[in-house]
Amino acid sequence: MLAFKSLKLSESVELFRSELDKAEDSRSRSIILSNIASVEFLMEMYRRAIKSTTNAILLDSLNLRAYIIEGKCYQCLGKLPKASEAWTRGLSAASA
Repeated sequence: MLAFKSLKLSESVELFRSELDKAEDSRSRSIILSNIASVEFLMEMYRRAIKSTTNAILLDSLNLRAYIIEGKCYQCLGKLPKASEAWTRGLSAASA
Protein backbone atom coordinates (compact mmCIF):
# COMPACT_ATOMS: atom_id res chain seq x y z
CA MET A 1 0.00 0.00 0.00
CA LEU A 2 2.80 2.45 0.89
CA ALA A 3 4.55 1.74 -2.43
CA PHE A 4 1.30 2.47 -4.28
CA LYS A 5 0.80 5.71 -2.38
CA SER A 6 4.41 6.72 -3.03
CA LEU A 7 4.00 6.03 -6.75
CA LYS A 8 0.90 8.21 -6.93
CA LEU A 9 2.66 10.99 -5.03
CA SER A 10 5.64 10.93 -7.38
CA GLU A 11 3.23 11.11 -10.32
CA SER A 12 1.66 14.15 -8.68
CA VAL A 13 5.04 15.87 -8.46
CA GLU A 14 5.66 15.23 -12.16
CA LEU A 15 2.21 16.57 -13.05
CA PHE A 16 2.79 19.74 -11.05
CA ARG A 17 6.25 20.18 -12.60
CA SER A 18 4.73 19.96 -16.08
CA GLU A 19 2.34 22.76 -15.09
CA LEU A 20 5.20 25.08 -14.08
CA ASP A 21 6.02 25.86 -17.72
CA LYS A 22 2.38 26.71 -18.42
CA ALA A 23 1.99 29.11 -15.49
CA GLU A 24 1.48 32.64 -16.70
CA ASP A 25 2.83 34.60 -13.74
CA SER A 26 5.12 34.31 -10.76
CA ARG A 27 2.24 33.94 -8.28
CA SER A 28 0.91 30.93 -10.17
CA ARG A 29 4.39 29.40 -10.30
CA SER A 30 4.76 30.00 -6.58
CA ILE A 31 1.49 28.19 -5.86
CA ILE A 32 2.53 25.24 -8.03
CA LEU A 33 5.88 25.06 -6.24
CA SER A 34 4.01 25.02 -2.92
CA ASN A 35 1.95 22.11 -4.21
CA ILE A 36 5.13 20.30 -5.19
CA ALA A 37 6.60 20.99 -1.74
CA SER A 38 3.46 19.60 -0.09
CA VAL A 39 3.80 16.34 -1.97
CA GLU A 40 7.54 16.17 -1.32
CA PHE A 41 6.77 16.69 2.38
CA LEU A 42 4.32 13.77 2.30
CA MET A 43 7.03 11.67 0.62
CA GLU A 44 9.38 12.67 3.49
CA MET A 45 11.72 14.37 1.02
CA TYR A 46 12.21 17.30 3.37
CA ARG A 47 15.34 18.84 1.86
CA ARG A 48 13.85 18.77 -1.61
CA ALA A 49 10.63 20.30 -0.25
CA ILE A 50 12.65 23.10 1.36
CA LYS A 51 14.19 23.87 -2.05
CA SER A 52 10.70 24.04 -3.53
CA THR A 53 9.43 26.34 -0.78
CA THR A 54 12.50 28.56 -1.10
CA ASN A 55 11.79 28.98 -4.81
CA ALA A 56 8.09 29.56 -4.14
CA ILE A 57 8.90 32.31 -1.63
CA LEU A 58 11.36 33.93 -4.06
CA LEU A 59 8.54 34.15 -6.60
CA ASP A 60 5.91 35.35 -4.12
CA SER A 61 6.95 36.44 -0.66
CA LEU A 62 3.28 36.43 0.42
CA ASN A 63 2.86 32.69 -0.19
CA LEU A 64 2.15 31.76 3.42
CA ARG A 65 1.66 28.10 2.64
CA ALA A 66 5.30 27.91 1.51
CA TYR A 67 6.51 29.25 4.87
CA ILE A 68 4.33 26.76 6.75
CA ILE A 69 5.58 23.78 4.73
CA GLU A 70 9.16 24.97 5.06
CA GLY A 71 8.80 25.18 8.83
CA LYS A 72 7.25 21.71 9.00
CA CYS A 73 10.15 20.31 6.97
CA TYR A 74 12.73 21.86 9.27
CA GLN A 75 10.77 20.56 12.25
CA CYS A 76 10.87 17.02 10.84
CA LEU A 77 14.62 17.38 10.27
CA GLY A 78 15.03 18.35 13.93
CA LYS A 79 16.10 21.90 13.06
CA LEU A 80 13.71 23.70 15.37
CA PRO A 81 15.36 27.15 15.24
CA LYS A 82 15.11 27.11 11.44
CA ALA A 83 11.49 25.95 11.68
CA SER A 84 10.69 28.81 14.00
CA GLU A 85 12.47 31.24 11.68
CA ALA A 86 10.41 30.06 8.68
CA TRP A 87 7.15 30.47 10.58
CA THR A 88 8.21 33.89 11.87
CA ARG A 89 9.02 35.04 8.34
CA GLY A 90 5.57 33.82 7.29
CA LEU A 91 3.92 35.78 10.08
CA SER A 92 5.88 38.87 9.09
CA ALA A 93 4.80 38.48 5.47
CA ALA A 94 1.17 38.03 6.54
CA SER A 95 1.18 41.19 8.59
CA ALA A 96 2.89 43.32 5.92
